[in-house]
Amino acid sequence: MLVISSLLDYLILIFPPDLQNPQWLLNTISEIVGRGIVPMVGICFLFAGLWMNSRSGLPSAKKTSLMNPRLWVLILSSALGVLFLVLSPIYINGVNKASAKEVENIEAQAKAALDQLGEPAEQFRDRLKTLLKNPQELDRLIKSGQVPPQVVQQLEQARSNPAVLDSQFNQFKQERQQEIDKRKTELVQRTKTGSMKTTLRTGLSSLVLGVGYLFMSWMGYTKRGSRARPASRAS
Repeated sequence: MLVISSLLDYLILIFPPDLQNPQWLLNTISEIVGRGIVPMVGICFLFAGLWMNSRSGLPSAKKTSLMNPRLWVLILSSALGVLFLVLSPIYINGVNKASAKEVENIEAQAKAALDQLGEPAEQFRDRLKTLLKNPQELDRLIKSGQVPPQVVQQLEQARSNPAVLDSQFNQFKQERQQEIDKRKTELVQRTKTGSMKTTLRTGLSSLVLGVGYLFMSWMGYTKRGSRARPASRAS
């Protein structure tokens, strides 16, 4: 029942298929791999039952007979082994592509933030320079209380030394660029780390499951063959 319920579960997972959607493919593979141990346990029970049946001395079907349940268990185990071996590189490749795309989006957002940073700051600086050329308007604006104290301080400094505006503007822009670059680096590193963890967790798990299923199939076949050889010599 474990094997049958697992196979039905897999069928439910893949329908309706959406192979053109990379995220659907990654999620589906992750779900399949996450439940991959269940049919393995079921196959182990089947092999154990077949082994006990053969030890009991009851007549069994020939090794190559289509009615031999051992043959179908071996085929199923081999098929699942091949499936998980194939899913491993597909998943790893998909995760790498998704990670690269996410990094591109982060870099594009950082570039857009830098572009948006320059123009408003330059416009503000130019407005302050215009005010400095009109002392009466500047005094009226300062006395009105509508200007933040920090800006008033900048204006007072720039009144005696206009080059201060350019210096403050460059400092502000540099600080903002550093903040954006730092944030971009953190997001890129987080994306790459998450991608690596996902690859190790699901990609390698799929590989291990594939090897495990094929090993079980090989062991079941060789043990069956080793029992069949003495019987053939006795006849």
